[in-house]
Amino acid sequence: MEMKRGSTRTVGIGVGTTLEALQQAYGAEGLQPARSGTYVMPVEGRQGWQYEFTVDTGKVAGMAVVNRDIKCV
Repeated sequence: MEMKRGSTRTVGIGVGTTLEALQQAYGAEGLQPARSGTYVMPVEGRQGWQYEFTVDTGKVAGMAVVNRDIKCV
């Protein structure tokens, strides 16, 4: 996953990365716990969009870029 342009770090966050490593990499850039097992971080310059990391048993299990305000019909 390509993280936001201008990120202060270049890191290899992916499936299997520990929660601790995820928090160290992006905690200062707005990573926050959301619903159970999910951490989110805003996408800079893209209002409403966020990076979403699903965490299971202390490791990243999935990643997505989402906009929860968009409704599909």
